[in-house]
Amino acid sequence: MIKIKDPKLFKQIIESAYKLGVYIQISIVPNGIALYGMNESKTLFFKIFFSEVDFEEELCDIESKVINIYIKDIRSQLEEITIDDELFLDIDDISLNLKFISNSEEIITNSKLICLEDPLNLKDQLENLDKYNKKAEIEFMINGETILRTLNSAKYYSDEIRVKIINNYIILKNHSSLGNFKSRIKINLDTFTLNKFKNRYLCDSIINALVFHKINNTIKVKIKEDGPIITETEISNDSFSIIFIAPLVGGE
Repeated sequence: MIKIKDPKLFKQIIESAYKLGVYIQISIVPNGIALYGMNESKTLFFKIFFSEVDFEEELCDIESKVINIYIKDIRSQLEEITIDDELFLDIDDISLNLKFISNSEEIITNSKLICLEDPLNLKDQLENLDKYNKKAEIEFMINGETILRTLNSAKYYSDEIRVKIINNYIILKNHSSLGNFKSRIKINLDTFTLNKFKNRYLCDSIINALVFHKINNTIKVKIKEDGPIITETEISNDSFSIIFIAPLVGGE
């Protein structure tokens, strides 16, 4: 089994993943745990890597350590975990197995969650999307809370948002019968090989992509002209999240 060194942080990660998608693929890899998922509308894909683990046995067959499961199920099992509890995790052919040890109450609990099929092959889809991450034409850092407040205001007017980047500014705007919204936010571009960028997105997709701002409010954004917006958040040490937000068809 794998010992989760920081159960509270792992619980936060699962809580955040619950806001992003319906189910996740959990993969045990040599240096940690990888989680893959997407939202119901298929406009947002995510990968989370969690390195805060200790292996209690040798992993001989890494590829077999993969399972698909409803996020709500693992979230429900982690709800009552406290900072003093120990958490262990393992995967077999049909289930995700969790072991909780409450040192304060001397209670040991074992939980088995049955796996699902993965007709969408999330891991392969995310590996295909990763080409946009490696060839980004625009890169910059943002304050997650600032963008979040702005998008929550924009949602009053429309579920869609137009994103434009030009001259070290990101411009967010939309409109409806209720009126017009426009916000211009100064950014420092680390990489910029496009003259300008613009596209349309769902407000909620971008809002959800900022879900890890409570763990780390500094978020890296990467964009390629013909690809998704990508957000990267450092969670702790070598742990991180990467989220891909698809543009709306017919964006302008």
